[in-house]
Amino acid sequence: MGDRPKDGRKYSNPAAAKVFGVSVATIKVWRTKGWLVTTADGALDRLATIARVSAARDPTLGGKPDRLVGGATPISTQATADRAADSAKLLRARTLRETLGAKALRIAIEKEEGTLIVRAEAERIYVEAITDIKNRIEALPIRVAAALVGLDARAIQNALREEVELALRNVSEVPYVGPRNDGGAE
Repeated sequence: MGDRPKDGRKYSNPAAAKVFGVSVATIKVWRTKGWLVTTADGALDRLATIARVSAARDPTLGGKPDRLVGGATPISTQATADRAADSAKLLRARTLRETLGAKALRIAIEKEEGTLIVRAEAERIYVEAITDIKNRIEALPIRVAAALVGLDARAIQNALREEVELALRNVSEVPYVGPRNDGGAE
């Protein structure tokens, strides 16, 4: 079998691959996509093919960027990798800048509306509440020890449950730290 094409072309796939400096498989892909341009007499139109391949690969039209054809010297993979890394860093920096800007704007709006609370005040109130719970739980044995003497297991369990519930109920009302109805922070 020869390399003679049967569709009227005057060139074979290996010959076209040699002209463009690409593989035969690439030529077959280009032919499938309709990128190879043949003149009326069946000859390969090199410039028209390059223009069609380049247009189809235009990144603004959805094509793959940084593709070369026609035997041009390819860009080194390290340079391409460096550019990709730089692009990713730039995108991350822009995203971070926009995110931080949005957060700053949200804080400014909450401050204007009076819905922003003071962190130190909120932390102080919750630390006091947790400390109060801890102190009440630690005081349970001292408070109930005398009452538990001589009771059976079920009565001891019920007495302890009631004391724990009482201790937790006394601290369940944690002070409100949010904005007041008049628009100011507490």
